[in-house]
Amino acid sequence: MHGLISSPSVTLEQAIELAPRGFRAGVIDWKSFIQKKIKLEKSWQGLEQPSPRTYTSSGDSVHRIKVDEKIGLIITTLKGGGVIVNDIDNNEELWSLPQAQQSYVGVYAHCEYDAGFLVFTRNTDGLEVWRHADGFNDTDMPKMSPPDEEQIRASELASEVYQSSTPRGQFRAWALIQPPAPTGASRFVYPTLLAASRPMGQAFLWNIHSGRLISTILDATGVAHGEPLITINYVELNNDYIVICGANQLRIFANRQQSSLLYHIPASNSQIQSRSTVKVTQLHGTQYTSRPNLARNPLTWKKNDVNTQVRGPAFPEYIFSQDFDGFVAAHFSPSGSNLVCMRRTGKILLVKNVSSVIGGHVALTDNSLNIDLPSYNDDEDDDEDEGEDEDDGLFAI
Repeated sequence: MHGLISSPSVTLEQAIELAPRGFRAGVIDWKSFIQKKIKLEKSWQGLEQPSPRTYTSSGDSVHRIKVDEKIGLIITTLKGGGVIVNDIDNNEELWSLPQAQQSYVGVYAHCEYDAGFLVFTRNTDGLEVWRHADGFNDTDMPKMSPPDEEQIRASELASEVYQSSTPRGQFRAWALIQPPAPTGASRFVYPTLLAASRPMGQAFLWNIHSGRLISTILDATGVAHGEPLITINYVELNNDYIVICGANQLRIFANRQQSSLLYHIPASNSQIQSRSTVKVTQLHGTQYTSRPNLARNPLTWKKNDVNTQVRGPAFPEYIFSQDFDGFVAAHFSPSGSNLVCMRRTGKILLVKNVSSVIGGHVALTDNSLNIDLPSYNDDEDDDEDEGEDEDDGLFAI
């Protein structure tokens, strides 16, 4: 089967179930399954053009997007306020907070979603938790962080508006998380909600079922290994680790009730963190034949000399130095074994088998890869003459 299924014992029906949503269409036997699988792999490699679909039911002011491919939902928050849930198959609106209270969800609200739980920021600095209506049980609702009257009222009104619709896309008020300090960055990976306070330099973790605060990192931004974090840009977590991205470091803490700092990666460009760099070649307007378009970017490999590291300037002079390329985002792979970190300039650091690096079994330089993405806005000949915006891109590497 060309390595396209996990085991020779897998049946065709099981293989289809494990494939992406919509894969079943046109698949009648193993031959058609393999043909479709190969076509999908070629598309991800940039060897075939994608077949894009445009979803219009959320309007043109979408701010944040989450997708539940298993149930078939597209969840969006809007720039002007509001949450809309759409059907991924037929582009229909399944649920939203009542139109009369569309401003109930604040402007530019951040949202998180996992395992049927929807979390979004509230105007008053709280975090609202809503749960998928299918299988919702009132007796299971958390007693420590229950929804308030305003949230319950919005939930009841939404149920009335969409009572004739399928419950597949509907949500009900579950909890109202009120952090001990104002929070900005947040991340939800079932069953744990993580939120960080930039002013206080702290991070808080709650269990989504009980609504209970289970852990607090009291000093997430202070001096560690001679350098402060300066500010919290982004947070990430899995079952074992908590990642906090900052201007001067990326810090990894233990995901435990009594959390501790386990590892840090400096943001200094003078400290080489990988023996290899992959440079994604920049493409220009003439190399795009149509839009939307998926182009195959050539890659260039370069070996780094890890023995020529130069220490950056000492605190506090380095805070605004060009030598420091701060961390702005990080995500674990689905398996939790790899960590992808993004820098302020768009450069990527891929840390493989992160547990071995944290445990000191292997050096970061031996188990990581630098990826340099093209910086289109550095090309002075681009946008104004062409009349096209090529500063953005979505890269699959």
